Amino acid sequence: GTGSYGKTGNLELSTGDSVQSAGAISILVGTADENAGSDLVLRGGNSKNAETGQVDLSSVDSATASGGLKLATGASKNGASGAIDITTGNAVGGTGGGITLAVGTGEVGDGGAITMVSGATSNGISGAINIATAKSDSNGSGALSLASGAATAVSSGNVVLSTGEIGRA
Repeated sequence: GTGSYGKTGNLELSTGDSVQSAGAISILVGTADENAGSDLVLRGGNSKNAETGQVDLSSVDSATASGGLKLATGASKNGASGAIDITTGNAVGGTGGGITLAVGTGEVGDGGAITMVSGATSNGISGAINIATAKSDSNGSGALSLASGAATAVSSGNVVLSTGEIGRA
């Protein structure tokens, strides 16, 4: 509903608790036979005089193993598959928002890895991975650092830069 003064009501989708296993929630957009399928939009609330609402996508904590979070586009039989864009908005009167990719610590086992792999191909050139800092019109550009973490025992990790061998795949 609409609220002239104060806060409007919340909307909660819940399958309820269960001793065995709780049910899932699926939000699906219907299939189109002729034209492109419709979009699914998740967006935080707008505000005229304060910050806009946040969108949180997360799995909950667990005593055994927490659930994963998957962002994926569908496969395509006769064209390009969809892209995944992760961007922050421009800031006119402040600093642009950052993007952090971080893996949680492992108390007993190893810490998790971050893997970036470009797309393979059988009839062309595999995809590139580009890492660069942006230009600056008035000051110096940002630094680019590659470093392995420190270690209190044994040795710290290696930093290896290499190209692939010709004739091997």
